[in-house]
Amino acid sequence: MTYSIIEVITMEIALFYSKENSDHLKAANLVKKAVKNLGISATITERDVQMPDPQIIVNGFDFRTLLEKPRSGSGTKLSYDSVLKALESTAW
Repeated sequence: MTYSIIEVITMEIALFYSKENSDHLKAANLVKKAVKNLGISATITERDVQMPDPQIIVNGFDFRTLLEKPRSGSGTKLSYDSVLKALESTAW
C-alpha cells in the first residue's frame, strides 16, 4: 500500500498601501480575485503605510519587478493579468 502526503502550503501575501491613494482598494480586489481564481491557499494581510503606490509582497518577495511598468509616469501599473501572472509564478 502506498500513501501520499500532500502538503498544503499557504502563501503569505502582504499588501502595503496608503489610504490617501485610491488604488489600494483596486489592488486588494485584484489580489483577492487572482488568489480565488488560481485556487491558492493564501493569507492576505493589508497594512496602511505612507507610500505612493500599493506594494504587493508574496512570501517575502516584492513583485514590483514582475508587474507591468507603465508607459509614462511613475509607479507600477496594477492589472488583473499582471497580478495573476505574478502569483501564478510563485504558486507553481
